[in-house]
Amino acid sequence: MEIVNFVKENVLEEGQKLLYLTKFGSHLYGTDSPESDVDYKGIFLPNKKDMLLGRKVKSLNYKTGNGNTKNTKEDTDIDLWSIQYFFELLGKGETNAVDLVYSFTNPDCVEMYNTGMLPVFEQPLNFFNPINCNAYVGYAIGQAKKYGLKGSRLGVLKQVYEYLERVVVCAPDLLNEKLSVIVEDILDNFYDDSYCFMKHVNDEEALVLCGKVHLFSITIEEFYQRISREFNKYGERVKDAEKNRNIDWKSLSHAVRCLDQMNELLTTGGIEYPLDTKFELKDIKNGGCTFQFVEELIQIKLERVKTLQERTGIKGKKDSKLIEDIILNLY
Repeated sequence: MEIVNFVKENVLEEGQKLLYLTKFGSHLYGTDSPESDVDYKGIFLPNKKDMLLGRKVKSLNYKTGNGNTKNTKEDTDIDLWSIQYFFELLGKGETNAVDLVYSFTNPDCVEMYNTGMLPVFEQPLNFFNPINCNAYVGYAIGQAKKYGLKGSRLGVLKQVYEYLERVVVCAPDLLNEKLSVIVEDILDNFYDDSYCFMKHVNDEEALVLCGKVHLFSITIEEFYQRISREFNKYGERVKDAEKNRNIDWKSLSHAVRCLDQMNELLTTGGIEYPLDTKFELKDIKNGGCTFQFVEELIQIKLERVKTLQERTGIKGKKDSKLIEDIILNLY
């Protein structure tokens, strides 16, 4: 109750009511270490005065860190959402809101709850549709594509660059030939409707690679020089990843975690905390894997999630009438 009293005295404002408070982040997921700081997430009821005057209070925050340095195990972050804003975010499938609604499955983390919130925690699928939780997938792709994940812009550029490197070594006589000689091979192996495809430009055929247009009539040598410049400009992270250097392992562990959560959500209709995959996530977080292993793992999990999104029988919806009833009952 110590943290609950602290929140009531130092975070909530006059007339506001605490509805729910839980440990969040690594402590909720089961990936915390002795050096982890403590994050709390909660929900509050705005006071009647603000509501009657039309003042929307979305969130309240409290942090012990200075904001300029990384938090230590001694630091505490507290974030509270108004009940109205929480339902808004949950309806959109926002990742933290989905995490919060299922945090109730980990009683060791729950610090307090108002019984009026039980309908939310007991039947979460009355408030959002798991299929629409694309933020989980978007976050995972966003983190991994920094390092040239297959299927991303940088990943496609990397694949074509490596293909041309092989041409230079194994068939140097082709360098004086036209790009048209190898285009079919490139498209067969690396076609992507966003990053690698063919189009007509002023009645001439051209290859569009990562937004740049290359006419079929240029030489393979010229194409190779262009791609080399492009890759050398943007490919430092890819090169570092291949050597396991300068990699944000914590962010990559978050990417894998998001895909695991999405997979569980689309398979069972819920998420149980702490996560079953916490030991694997800890290994990634601590840099105990090669980037190539993590890249392949993310690719496999992405494909699994995409398949589940197409085939899952799990359905949910935002029941606006139920949301209104819950909020009115809390007041």
